[in-house]
Amino acid sequence: MDAAADRLANAVRGRRKELGLSQSQLRGRGGPSGPTIVRIEHAEVPLPSSVTLAKLDRALGWKPGAAKALVEDGTEPSLAEQQSWIPGRGSSTVPIAVVTDLIGVADRIGQLADDTTLNLAELRKRLNRVHRDLAAILQPIYGSYVTHLLERNRREPAADLNPLVPIFEHLLKTSNSPEDDEERQYRRWLAGMFNPDEATAERFHARWKASTAQ
Repeated sequence: MDAAADRLANAVRGRRKELGLSQSQLRGRGGPSGPTIVRIEHAEVPLPSSVTLAKLDRALGWKPGAAKALVEDGTEPSLAEQQSWIPGRGSSTVPIAVVTDLIGVADRIGQLADDTTLNLAELRKRLNRVHRDLAAILQPIYGSYVTHLLERNRREPAADLNPLVPIFEHLLKTSNSPEDDEERQYRRWLAGMFNPDEATAERFHARWKASTAQ
C-alpha cells in the first residue's frame, strides 16, 4: 500500500469518526463524492487531485493545504480557525414556468415508477434523461443563489480559497455556452479565482457594487 495514500486514509477516517460523521454527511459538508471518500479511506485510489484535497480540508475542518501537506511530507493536519462567511438570502423567487417544468419532471418520474414493462437498461436510459432535464431546470435557481452568496463573500485574487468553492465547484467551471461562461467567470472573479481583462473587471465590479447596495 502506498505510504502517502495510507496516511491520508487513516487521517480522513480518524477525523471523520472524531467529528461523528458518516461518509454521506462528510460529502454534505462539501467533501468529495461518496465513492471517492470510500476509496480514499481504503487507500484504493491514486493520490487525489488538489481540488479533492481542498474539499477534504473544508469538510474535515482542517487548515487549507493540510491534506496536501499530509500527502506530500506526512505533516499532521492542523485544525482551521472557524471560517466565517456571510449567509445569503433565505429564499429565491421561482418563476411559474419553472414550477410547471418541475411538475412535469415529477409526473415523468411517476410514470416511470408505474411502468412495469421497461427492462433495466431502458429504465436507466429514461431516468438519465429525466436527471439531465431536472438538472437543467434547477441549475439556474441554485446558480443564482450561489452567485448571491459569492457576492456577499467576495475574495481578492490570491486570497485563501473561499470555503464555498469546493462545495459549488461545478458552478465555477467554464462551459461551452457564452451566456453561461459570463456568469461562471463572474462567480470565479467573486471567488478570487479569475483575473479578467480591464473592461470585464470594470463590468464585474459595477455589477458587484450594485448587488451589495441592494
